[in-house]
Amino acid sequence: MAENRSKMMLLLIIMAAFATTTVGSTDSWVRRRLLLIGGTVNGRPMKKTVVVAKDRTGNFTTITEALGAAPARGRYGIFVKAGVYEETVNISRHNVVLWGEGIGKTVITGSRSCAKGKNNTDMPWTATVTVIGHGFIAQDITIENKAGPTGTPAVALRCDSNKALIHRCRIEGHQDTLWAQNNLQVYLRCDIAGTIDFVYGNAKAIFQHCRLLVRNPGNGKHNAITAQGRDDPTSEESGFVFQGCNITAMEGESLAGVDTYLGRPWKNHSRVVFMGCYMTDIINPDGWVHWNREAPVEQTTRTVEYLEYGNTGAGAKTRDRVKWKGVRVITAAEANRFTVDHFINGDQWLPNLVNGQQINYTHGLN
Repeated sequence: MAENRSKMMLLLIIMAAFATTTVGSTDSWVRRRLLLIGGTVNGRPMKKTVVVAKDRTGNFTTITEALGAAPARGRYGIFVKAGVYEETVNISRHNVVLWGEGIGKTVITGSRSCAKGKNNTDMPWTATVTVIGHGFIAQDITIENKAGPTGTPAVALRCDSNKALIHRCRIEGHQDTLWAQNNLQVYLRCDIAGTIDFVYGNAKAIFQHCRLLVRNPGNGKHNAITAQGRDDPTSEESGFVFQGCNITAMEGESLAGVDTYLGRPWKNHSRVVFMGCYMTDIINPDGWVHWNREAPVEQTTRTVEYLEYGNTGAGAKTRDRVKWKGVRVITAAEANRFTVDHFINGDQWLPNLVNGQQINYTHGLN
């Protein structure tokens, strides 16, 4: 009896998800796919789900068109079939769930970059995908900015969404690839690739079980993986935590002669934590670097909070780290403050299931 009830509940969930899904009547493949993936969050069907397909087998051929058809409220699902979508996507609506058929299969791409000296004004314009609506979820998609290593910012993803989850995605670019701008964010099992400051912003964000893929910036420049923007010593709403991540060179990239650092202080009270990560020998023994390596500002070195705990690999040796006051190895008790459930209260808002896929994150240190 219990087994029959479980089967009946599953059938009802699938039927409800299917009933709220808009697809072409002749596209049986899309219908079968949606039945498999569910169009649900925590088992609950979305208000509406649509399909984007370049081959015209869905409801729309662009993601922008799909966003324009969103209902006024409720979770809105956009399933993007495999293909390369060359468009600039701006998501201002809350509770959008955007998912595809996998990294490298569903690709959103752009190539905008800043003109030299216009970083402050042009930076937002460069983003391939911008998200300011809260409660955003992305899954199984590649977001890229193809502007080359020109030494100017070129954002792939700009995320200002509160309680955002980016799951099994690839975010690829060169300088300033990922702008984790503000609010609570989680990046789980993602690939993030870039050169200078390729993870930056003022968000309170956790990156768990991600690959940080470092590229060659060219022109004799050095890399800084992070440029975290906390500028208030009392603020608990800002900081980057990397847990269980792998830091290595991107496939096919040579980093010979390129210094790569864990981060540099974009703002005076920059806060970054690496714990339980594997660091290859691409990491410079200093670990951290001044905002301007050629003209250091000593005040910043006294106010940053750059913490390491339980990391492994050739790049994780802390003996030769810079001797700044805020650079230190922390204890397990201190590291526990920066886990998902403590640092961002993830157990209170992170979903357990998205489209039938388990969101397996590490709650504590292990």
